[in-house]
Amino acid sequence: MTRPQPASLAPFAQDWVGGDIGGLQALAAELYGFVPEITGITATLNQQVDRLTGGDEGWHEPAASAFTRAWRRDSGTAEVLAVVIGQAAGIIGALAAELAVIENALEEQAYAASRYGVNIGTDGRPPPVSAGPVADATTASKQHWALAYRQLYGQAMAEAQQARQQATRRLMDLYAKVERPRQPLAASDPAVGRP
Repeated sequence: MTRPQPASLAPFAQDWVGGDIGGLQALAAELYGFVPEITGITATLNQQVDRLTGGDEGWHEPAASAFTRAWRRDSGTAEVLAVVIGQAAGIIGALAAELAVIENALEEQAYAASRYGVNIGTDGRPPPVSAGPVADATTASKQHWALAYRQLYGQAMAEAQQARQQATRRLMDLYAKVERPRQPLAASDPAVGRP
């Protein structure tokens, strides 16, 4: 079975758009690693159950049938778990890849702007820019690049925030699909503390 892998990340050096991009990718890779383990163990155990209950002399037929049904229900739960883990890994890996693309584009634009004299903050923030008249062409060029970078920076931050929110929604939707409904405790239940 081929092990799924998170998407390759664009190269990045800073952490300007927020989030631990490398950590997100590592988490996705770790989650992907669980999927073949779960499915492999489940398949092996299914074969063992089939062999044990498939007509061996020591099994009483109704007991074997009940055991097999119970096992299939539980192994189906394990298979669902593998699918959910794989989907969560995909969502997290896609978020890491998207943030890396945004980060890389922002860093490239910062490099271009800095070549025209724009002082980019160590956190990637653009410098303050006055919108007033300029005295010469060099100052006008610097102001142009500073304004262009400021606009791109704002767009990058908005895109990164949107990517995180979308990933959060997708993970919450996935959780909602697999969450067991909560059963309210009856007043007579010993867990409530009343007889």
